Amino acid sequence: MASSIKEPPAITIVIPPAAIASNIPVLTRLVDIINVAFSEQGTFFHPTDNVLRCAAPEIRQYLEASELCLAWQPDSSQTDAQGLVGCARVSLLDDGRTALFGVLACDDAFRGLGVGRDLMVFAEDRARKLGAKTMRIDLLYPHGGWVHGFKERLAEWYERQGYRVVKVVEVGEVVPELVPRMAREAVFRIYEKELRERGW
Repeated sequence: MASSIKEPPAITIVIPPAAIASNIPVLTRLVDIINVAFSEQGTFFHPTDNVLRCAAPEIRQYLEASELCLAWQPDSSQTDAQGLVGCARVSLLDDGRTALFGVLACDDAFRGLGVGRDLMVFAEDRARKLGAKTMRIDLLYPHGGWVHGFKERLAEWYERQGYRVVKVVEVGEVVPELVPRMAREAVFRIYEKELRERGW
């Protein structure tokens, strides 16, 4: 869908207070934004399997753990669901040195305007504050000769942001419950980026 916003938006990105997890309109809006954004990967799965990226309990858990970065329109109250334009998750892994980046999603009207890049920069700063030295991304990617245009563009975008593939693993090693739902062969590409201090 073509963007209806002509100029790059002056968005505000925050880690919201955990109490926002009880704001049902915000929770519903987040789930909608994420599932619409991830609907483009549906060709990985069986046509009869209505695979959604997330549901409200999962997003509530991320909010309560202060793992979601939320992007808001600048005139938003940051509690008004209609002011939400995107999100990303950053969580510290058990080694204490690696953060996992994921659930990057943006409202259709704001796609292609730098919101995703701003969310990534914010998430990387958040990871540094948590003590992480490396950011990791797990990307579901086609395998066996078929092509998924959206995943190719996403992989190229991650590489432009400085991420590099460090290994490729079977789907079952990352998300075992996805294996019986897969309609086409796929793997997870594991990307990593060293989190140097800003300005280096």
